[in-house]
Amino acid sequence: AWYCGPCSKREERDIETAAGTTCVKCGTDTTIQWVNCKDKPGTKFCVSCYQKNQSDVAAAAGTTCVKCGTDTTIKWINCKDKPGTKICMICYQKNRLDVAAAAGTTCVKCG
Repeated sequence: AWYCGPCSKREERDIETAAGTTCVKCGTDTTIQWVNCKDKPGTKFCVSCYQKNQSDVAAAAGTTCVKCGTDTTIKWINCKDKPGTKICMICYQKNRLDVAAAAGTTCVKCG
C-alpha cells in the first residue's frame, strides 16, 4: 500500500498528538510532523519551527536547488542524480508524484 504525502502526514500527526508531544520552541501540541531537537535530546520541534530553522541554516550556507535554482525551501533533499548537490522539497515532491503516476500507483486513502 502506498500513501501520498498528505495522507501519510495525517497518520503521523494523529499518533504524535495522542502521545502528548509539544514543540520545544513554540509550545504547540498539534503539527503534521515532529522533528527531534538535536540541541535538547528528548524534545521535539513542530514542523513549522523546524522548517524555519532549516531555511535559516540553508540560506546561511548558500544552498540552491540543482533542479529549479531556488534558495528557499522547507527541506533540502540530497540529489541522487548529482551527488553532492541538493534539491528543494517542491522538486522532490514533483518527482515523486511523476514516478508514482508513471507506475500507475495511487494513494490508498485519497486516490
